[in-house]
Amino acid sequence: MEIMKCRASILVALGAVVAVVLPLTFVDRIPPGDMTRTSMAETFVRINLYAETNKGLPASLVALPKREGYLNRTTDGWNQPLEYSVAADGVLTLKSFGADAKAGGDGQNAVGSHEVGPGGGGAVGGGEIERDSGVGRSEAER
Repeated sequence: MEIMKCRASILVALGAVVAVVLPLTFVDRIPPGDMTRTSMAETFVRINLYAETNKGLPASLVALPKREGYLNRTTDGWNQPLEYSVAADGVLTLKSFGADAKAGGDGQNAVGSHEVGPGGGGAVGGGEIERDSGVGRSEAER
């Protein structure tokens, strides 16, 4: 009788563990490269909002306005800060150095950037120049 109670307790405990762990294996995870592209796109939106309000570009990403209901990230999918620069011709570049945070690399370690150039559409960009180098993708995927 005692052995039956012990087996029942073990089965109940095992069932509880399976009930907790099994659903976690089916949770979708956003790949870091996708998170980086989303973060860059949202950062460009915030740069545009800043430019429209202040009639100029921010000196750094720290100055960007916060958007309610958004993550307002200025980091890539690996939690490294995005690199922000503005060229003399007005082309804005956001860059991620990938998982290893170093220049060069391939796949998850690839350097990726997104550029938007001057144009007539809005405060930032307008579609004249728009390049995406394939953040977090291998050369074959770009």
